[in-house]
Amino acid sequence: DRRDLNRVRNYTPTGRVNKVNMATGQQAKEEWGALESYHDALRLSRLFLNGKRQCSIYEASPATSSLSSLFPGLLHLHAYGLLIYEAQPYGKEEPQFIPYKEEMRLSIYTVFSDADFWYERYRRPYLCFLLPQSDYIPKKALETFCASLLLHPTIVTIIHYPDKSFRTNMLKHHSVTVDRCAPSLDGLGQRFFEDLREIPRDYYQVAEGWDIKVIKQTNCLNIEIASRSFEEDVDLVKLVGEVAKAAGMEPCYADAE
Repeated sequence: DRRDLNRVRNYTPTGRVNKVNMATGQQAKEEWGALESYHDALRLSRLFLNGKRQCSIYEASPATSSLSSLFPGLLHLHAYGLLIYEAQPYGKEEPQFIPYKEEMRLSIYTVFSDADFWYERYRRPYLCFLLPQSDYIPKKALETFCASLLLHPTIVTIIHYPDKSFRTNMLKHHSVTVDRCAPSLDGLGQRFFEDLREIPRDYYQVAEGWDIKVIKQTNCLNIEIASRSFEEDVDLVKLVGEVAKAAGMEPCYADAE
């Protein structure tokens, strides 16, 4: 029944889980707003990734298990000044049968069904991070790093600058998560995938809303990258680390451990 299918599709979430205890969220807002240096921001981000903070400026829920395999690499990139605020691993899930009125946990999403249906989702790996324009990172190394990301053949990149300008190798918005659902398994293969999440995402609107002065003071670049393909599991954490080293960047923020 098309009406039931549309109802099911409307229950499919379109963003991150963002329900959090208001007191915890307010504490995070105040903690990030009071930071005095970019080093402090990196330290606080590490605490969140290590599970020692319940929420952060960039995520309103505890670190999810789906990202646990990325954590060691994400923490390592912090030493180069990269404040990772969003990431997604590769995923090509097998079709799942969702029974009538059963709550099913799908990664970080929850679907509530009023009818039996089949569900399938593909995810491109993507990585979003801030990078300061500061004396800690030589200007030439920073320029080379950005240029190398834009020229890399396996990823799409968009670099947002503090003045709201940007550079990119994308011609349009880039889907990083797509899904589809249908009342039957046979019908699932006949349906088109629909966009569930895409880049670019405007982090600076979030930062301004939280009044993060250290982000503004260091004139941070906001960089988003994603795999070009749904078929290939690209290790973006490793890729970014290799590009940073090749550009001449050094772990100058290692003391923010």
